[in-house]
Amino acid sequence: MTIKPHTWHASILAKFQPKRESMLVVIDPDNLLQNEALLAEIQNSSYDILQLEDEVTFRNRFERNYRSRWDNGEPRHVVVIVHTTESQRHIPFDLLQKGKRIEVSVSALFPQLNALTLCQLDHAYYDDIYTA
Repeated sequence: MTIKPHTWHASILAKFQPKRESMLVVIDPDNLLQNEALLAEIQNSSYDILQLEDEVTFRNRFERNYRSRWDNGEPRHVVVIVHTTESQRHIPFDLLQKGKRIEVSVSALFPQLNALTLCQLDHAYYDDIYTA
């Protein structure tokens, strides 16, 4: 599926271009990146996706698949997605130091509208609301 321009999807994807950072730490309190089309487009841009849910499992995968390769000079790009409203609390300090922090949220997408109300809607309605 191709993302159409001038949609909320395209607005989020613009945050991932140009690709300069080896790691992006994405704070996603409203679970916008649960959208399969968005994740597929991010991965098509040669980013790997890591969800930071269980810190022990995350750390094991991160150290094995990314840190060791970076230390050996291999260019690897990773997006770490954190689904939390307490943005800095659950993010390990070393990730914040090495990665660029991006926040995607309903309130950022629709600054003139009530985010609490929009969060109650299915994401399928966001395209029409974003266009309006």
